[in-house]
Amino acid sequence: TWSNVLSILTKHPKPIIIDSGCGRGLSSQYLSKKHPDCWIIAIDKSSHRLESIDDKPRDNLIVLRGDCVDYWRLIESAKTLTIVKHYILYPNPWPKKQHVLRRWYAHPLARLMLTLAPTTVIRSNWLLYLQETALVANWHFCAAKLSCLSSTDINMTHFENKYLLKNIPLYELVVHSLR
Repeated sequence: TWSNVLSILTKHPKPIIIDSGCGRGLSSQYLSKKHPDCWIIAIDKSSHRLESIDDKPRDNLIVLRGDCVDYWRLIESAKTLTIVKHYILYPNPWPKKQHVLRRWYAHPLARLMLTLAPTTVIRSNWLLYLQETALVANWHFCAAKLSCLSSTDINMTHFENKYLLKNIPLYELVVHSLR
């Protein structure tokens, strides 16, 4: 439960990195190895996808099953937590026009998503999605920088590995909260 997690984070304070929509947790595992001095909070709504993370436990990795939006609210309400980075590594969210309001940047809590940490990193193979997210970030007084990832960049998810093998371009949007 969140109260148990909050108790752990409070008793053993260290910087926190959030991996929202972590899927099978390849990115969460990478982040936990790269940042052993930080807590990595991996969030996904699918218990099936999260099963593969449980096979490789790490001391600094906390896995939460549930809606990212609910956990974002809980994290923000815990004013004592030090969130240093937020990752959203999702390849192609809701591509159909009729689903535009389901995209993260169109969610009522888009501002919270973009300002939960000083830096939010969003990666996708869908350039237009990231361009639209950058516009929303600017509306919320955040600085956004969009770049194309090279083949030498670390591929943090199974999707990114798949796209790299197929020579499909990947993009990264780095959003800096100015709050």
